[in-house]
Amino acid sequence: MEVFQGVQFARLRNWWEETYVTADEDGRSVYHYAPDRHRPAHEAIWAVQMVLAGAPATQYVLLRGAYGRYLGAPDAVVRRWPLSCCWPAPVVGQRDFDQPEVDAIMWRAVRRADHVLCLHDKSGRYLRGKLGILVLGGRPRLTVGDGRLNDDEKALRWEVLPVLPIPGRPELPISIVPEADLVGRLVKACFLPLQREIQFVAADDDGNIGEGQEVWDSFQYEGRSVQLLRNELEDRVGYAITVCVRAGRHGQHSPLLINLPHSRETLHIVVLRRNSEESTRS
Repeated sequence: MEVFQGVQFARLRNWWEETYVTADEDGRSVYHYAPDRHRPAHEAIWAVQMVLAGAPATQYVLLRGAYGRYLGAPDAVVRRWPLSCCWPAPVVGQRDFDQPEVDAIMWRAVRRADHVLCLHDKSGRYLRGKLGILVLGGRPRLTVGDGRLNDDEKALRWEVLPVLPIPGRPELPISIVPEADLVGRLVKACFLPLQREIQFVAADDDGNIGEGQEVWDSFQYEGRSVQLLRNELEDRVGYAITVCVRAGRHGQHSPLLINLPHSRETLHIVVLRRNSEESTRS
């Protein structure tokens, strides 16, 4: 676990293919992509969160993506029938931290070289960037497999590349009005607008919500612009804010620096007063 000590943010690069673990814009999927100047850099950056869990207490690393969700697979299940080996490997995605301990998002590192390691979750399943296995559209998915390090270890090796925090708050993506051009008007005419419920709560300057006393307001929001969402929230609370997303009751607040996911899922927003202590720390 020494590789992650002192690291706030990191990219995970497949040691063999030089692809990066990337949170997809649907807010739930995870792929590993080659570097692409057309893809937002934030989606390949993971916040590093160290936790102690279990008895005796063991240190794990949690990796939190651009949408506030955590790198993890479905919960492990015991397969008791004889052909259990024929089941497809569980696919890794972006998960909510909705229980005090979620085994599938808690990772331990097995060091293989200087900054190269294998990651296994609390159930002993290793993170695999299975080489040559693509989904529709040619996007390589990640899976988790059993705890045996075998000759195919190149699919299990990940290089940890620390990312230095940028001083100050990065600018939000520029909002584009869909009706501004002919293509935008045609898209809006042919497809239902992307609408979701936004639930939000204002935190104090230390980022606390008040456990058991939190009151979430809600409204319907159309589109994906995080800039327009911030403007809407500022109108509602009456002061300048930083927009943070929280994925699950036990998830940490994550500044939302990219546009909203391509989904209709409810988004849980924690509003921080801009330039507050917690806002500058997040």
